[in-house]
Amino acid sequence: MTTTGPFGLPPWQRPDPRQRVGDLERSAVADALGAHYAAGRLDPDDFDHRAGQALRAVSRRDLDVLLADLPPLPPVPPTPTAHPPVPWRGADVLAILIMISCLGLAAVLLLGLSVAGAAEYAVLGLVGGSVAAVGGAAGYHTLRRSWEVARERDRRQLRPDARPDRPSWPA
Repeated sequence: MTTTGPFGLPPWQRPDPRQRVGDLERSAVADALGAHYAAGRLDPDDFDHRAGQALRAVSRRDLDVLLADLPPLPPVPPTPTAHPPVPWRGADVLAILIMISCLGLAAVLLLGLSVAGAAEYAVLGLVGGSVAAVGGAAGYHTLRRSWEVARERDRRQLRPDARPDRPSWPA
């Protein structure tokens, strides 16, 4: 049975204890001491003393002594990598622009109907209804696309709160 040292390495892979250490190694040991303090294995005075020694350490032996009587820490799980966002398609941008322009045109037409009177400008109501229909179709496309993007993001991240049992959007 092979035992591991403070850095979790078997004896044949351990670095020479006389080797000089840098800020990275000192910081790693200080972080490990902080984790042991948070777990209740060190009292405040002992933690302060050991952390000060870790920051003044010159060789690996100086750092090994600080962790020798403490159990190894569990490995840190890897951080998930960020996935690139789902790109917008040209149809998505076009649908948003159509929706904004239709809403603006509908507002102008309704303002014209209210100012001039509905009897003389009944055709504006027909055009306004058409504009609202086109805007609604563009809004539907945008809503459907955002649903697809959310499902794709959930699938990529495999989040526990992702619900693969969601019904698909009606075609």
